[in-house]
Amino acid sequence: RRLQSAENAAKVLAARGRAVVETLADALLVIDKSGKVETINSSGKSMFVYDDQSAIGISIETLMPGMAHEDLVQDAALETPEIIGKTLELDGIRSNGIGFPAEVRFSKMHIGSNLMFNAVIRDVSERKLLEAQLQQSQKLESIGQLAAGIAHEINTPIQYISDNTFFLKKSFKRL
Repeated sequence: RRLQSAENAAKVLAARGRAVVETLADALLVIDKSGKVETINSSGKSMFVYDDQSAIGISIETLMPGMAHEDLVQDAALETPEIIGKTLELDGIRSNGIGFPAEVRFSKMHIGSNLMFNAVIRDVSERKLLEAQLQQSQKLESIGQLAAGIAHEINTPIQYISDNTFFLKKSFKRL
C-alpha cells in the first residue's frame, strides 16, 4: 500500500510539474549541448508558430539567430557567466519568417553528466510598440512646448509694437 501510495504521489507531482510548465505565460525551451531544442512548452510553440513535434530538434540559432549554442557552452564554463543568468534582448524568428523582439534568460543544468540549457523567452513586441508610441508622443510634446515658446517670443515684441502704435495713434488724434 505504501509503495502504491508513493507511486500515486509521484505521478501527481509529475503531472503537476508538467501542468506548470505547459501553462507558463512565457516560452520554456530545453536545449541540449549541441544547441537543439529538446523540449518546448505550449507558449513556445505558439510564440514561434510551430506544431507539437516540428520544433523538436530545431537549433537555437534558427529560433534566435543572435545566439549561438557554442556561446552558451563556452559561457557555462566561465566562473562569472556573461550570458547565463542574464536577461538578454534578442530577435526571435517565427516559423513563418516573421521576426519579433524577445527577452531571453538562459540557465544551465546538468542532467546526469549531460550539460543542458533552458531558456525562458518573453515576446516583448507589444511593450516595444508602446515604448515607441510613448517616445513619439514625447517628441510631439516637446515640439508643442517649443512652438508655444516661439509663439510667446514672437507675441511679446508684437504686443509692444501694438501698444506703442495705439499710444501714438491716440496721441496724434489729440494733437
